[in-house]
Amino acid sequence: MTNLNIETGPKRLELLRQMLPAAKNIAVLTNPTSKTLATTFLQTLRPAASTLGVQLHVLQASTEGDIDKTFANLVELKVDALVFSQMCSLLRETSNLER
Repeated sequence: MTNLNIETGPKRLELLRQMLPAAKNIAVLTNPTSKTLATTFLQTLRPAASTLGVQLHVLQASTEGDIDKTFANLVELKVDALVFSQMCSLLRETSNLER
């Protein structure tokens, strides 16, 4: 069984760097309720980040309240970009992202 999200993570990071070549600080948003998926995703992403010369900031969210706190952290960390891991189901349920 495969998870395309995990397998394509490094390529997504590479494409992000091509679109934003000055991006050096990149946040990765993971869902802690899917610990195995998040861990595997990060294990594939970290070598790519090292190769691309970027620093990853791992943030976690599993509720709408977590998302709000996470976006506040993005500002504090002064990240240049954000990569989502397996957050699609959470994002569909969250209506406050439009802010």
